[in-house]
Amino acid sequence: MRSALAFATLGIIAATALSPCDAHAGFRAAFDPLTVDSKIWNRYESPALRPLPEAGGIERYFAFTTRSQVVGREACRQIWLHRNVFRAGSTLGDVALARQPLLIDPTAHISYLDPAWSPDGRFLAYVQTDAIGSSMAIYVQEFTLSDDIYEAVTPIGNPILVVPDIPNATSRHPDWSPDGRSLTFDSTMSGMSYDIYTVTVFPSVGSPVRRTFDDTTTEQNPAWSPDGNRIAYQTEIFGPAVIAILDLTTPSPHRWTLAERVPTPIYHAGPSWSGDGLSIYYHAPKSEDVQQVSDIWKLDLFSQAKCDISIDLASDSEVDVSHYLHSSPDGIAFNYFLFASMAGSSSFLGPNIWRGEFIYNCFPPLSMGVKVKPNPLKIGGSGTTVVTTTLTFPPETIAAGYQCSSTDGPLEGVRMRATILASPTLTILPAPVSGGSILPLTDAGGIVPLFVDKVQGGSPQIDVSWSRAEVESVLTIKGLFGDNIPVRIDAYSNLVGRTFRGIAYIRVTPPATTAPAAAVMLQQNSPNPFNPSTMIRFVTRVDGNVAVRIFNVRGELVRAFAEQRLAPGSHAIGWDGRNDRGQDVSSGIYYAEASIPSGWRDRIRMTLLR
Repeated sequence: MRSALAFATLGIIAATALSPCDAHAGFRAAFDPLTVDSKIWNRYESPALRPLPEAGGIERYFAFTTRSQVVGREACRQIWLHRNVFRAGSTLGDVALARQPLLIDPTAHISYLDPAWSPDGRFLAYVQTDAIGSSMAIYVQEFTLSDDIYEAVTPIGNPILVVPDIPNATSRHPDWSPDGRSLTFDSTMSGMSYDIYTVTVFPSVGSPVRRTFDDTTTEQNPAWSPDGNRIAYQTEIFGPAVIAILDLTTPSPHRWTLAERVPTPIYHAGPSWSGDGLSIYYHAPKSEDVQQVSDIWKLDLFSQAKCDISIDLASDSEVDVSHYLHSSPDGIAFNYFLFASMAGSSSFLGPNIWRGEFIYNCFPPLSMGVKVKPNPLKIGGSGTTVVTTTLTFPPETIAAGYQCSSTDGPLEGVRMRATILASPTLTILPAPVSGGSILPLTDAGGIVPLFVDKVQGGSPQIDVSWSRAEVESVLTIKGLFGDNIPVRIDAYSNLVGRTFRGIAYIRVTPPATTAPAAAVMLQQNSPNPFNPSTMIRFVTRVDGNVAVRIFNVRGELVRAFAEQRLAPGSHAIGWDGRNDRGQDVSSGIYYAEASIPSGWRDRIRMTLLR
C-alpha cells in the first residue's frame, strides 16, 4: 500500500514522458507486467513468444494458457494470444485489442496447453487433451501473420496431428527446432519413464525418435538450441531436477552433459536458451535455498557464472527467452524474456505474465557521486526537516552512456520510483543481510517534489530529499554516532535497469541528553491526515516479534495486524482505514502502537478525514 505522497511523486515522474524510442522503460527496473489489466481471472501461465511479427526487436505477440471459467472444469486449459505491451489491457484502450482466444472449447471438454511458436511465427504447436487428461496428442496449427490481433488469431487450414494419442502415455512440452521443421517434446510412450523425443513436422510428419534412454529417471521440458545441435532439458538423474544438454551431433544414444558442472541439489526446471546459445535460463529457488520461492536464473555455459534474476519476494517461473538481441548504452548484450510471476499479487491477481531482462540483477553497479547535507547531522537538531543527497555521475559512468537526471536525452537517465524496487534507496551502513535498513524514496516531511533535477557547472545532478526524522531514527536505534558514518545510495537507470552506487561519509552528533535506546520506534504515518489509507513506518533495534495495533480515542482496539518477526532496521505497514471486521471506520483521531514482547511500546497519533 502506498501513501498519497508516494502516488504524487510517481505522478510527477510520469509527467516527464519518455520519447517513443524509449518505450521499453521497465515498470520495476527492467521488468514490465503485461497481463495485469487484461481481465482474465483464471491465471496467466506458460508464456510463448511469437517471433513474428516484430517491431524494433520486440515480438508483437505472445501466447499463454489460462484456465476455463466453466464451474467444475477449471482444470481445462485454453490458449490465448496477447499483445507484448506493458499493461496492454489499459495501455491499448480496449481490452479486446490486448488479447484474443486462439484455441478454446467453450464447453471445457477439450483442453489446450503447452503453446510453442515456430521461428517464422506462423505455426503454433500445442498439446490437446480431454478435460481429465485421459487422452493426449500434439498438434500444429497455422495462424495468419498480421499486426491486427483479430487477423493474427485466424487459423489457416486444419490442425496437423504430429504426435497421436497413445493409450496410457503422456506427451508434453513441444519446442521447435531453429529451422522450423521439427519438434522436440517429452513423452512416456516408451512405457518406462519420461524421455526426450524429436519428430519431423515439415515437409511431412515423421515418426517420433527417442533421444534419451534412461528408463529409471524422468527427463522433461526440452528446449532446442539456436544452432540446432543441442537440446537442453531437465533430468532427475541425481534426485532433484537439474539441467542437462543433449549433443545431437554425436551418435545415438547421444552424449549428454550437465549444463552446470556442479549443480546445487535443488529443483531446476524449464530451460530456455539465450539468443546466442551461450546461456540457459531456467527457474530454481531464490538464493538456491530450497525453502524459498522460485526465481528466474541465468547460467553462462562457458564461465559457469550464474545469476538470480529477482523482481520481488514472489514466485517466478516458466521463462521463455526472445531470440532478438538488444544492447544497453554501455554495450551489454541482452535478450528480453517472458515469465509467469506472482509479483505484485496483492494488487495484481496472479500469476501474471511479465517481461524482463537480466541487467538489473546480474552486473555490478556503476559509480555515482554522493554528497549529504546537513553534514554534520545533529540528532534532534533544529533546521531542515529533510536530509538531502546530491547525486552526480563521474566521467566513466557518463562515458558508459548514462546521465544523472530523471529524464532521458541524450543519454539514459535515472529512475525515480517509490514502491517495490525503489530507486534511489538510502542505506545506513553497516546493513544487515535482511531487514529494513534501506530507506526508499518516500514521504520526505511534506516536501514535494521529493527530487529536483539541477545543472551545476554544466553537468546534470539530482537532489533527493529524505525524511530527516526517519534517517535519525535509524541512526539512533542502531547507535551510530561519530565522524565517519557511511551512507550508501543505490539507484538504477530508466530503461535497461543499469544499477548505480555511491557512498558518502557523514558526521553524526548525538543529542545533548541521550535517552535509553528504544527497542521499537514509530515515525509519523504518511500521509497524515489521510483518506482512505496511510503507511505506518517504524524502526526496530533488535531481532524479534513486533505487534502493530490501531486504537481509537477511547482506547478501544480497532485493528490488530498479525505479529511479525522482524530483523533490525526500518519497516512499514499499511492501514486501509478498516477495522478487524473489514468495515470502514469513521473520521477521527486514531493511535498506532508498535510493541514487542518485553513490553516496550511506542505510539503515534493519526487523523482520518473521510
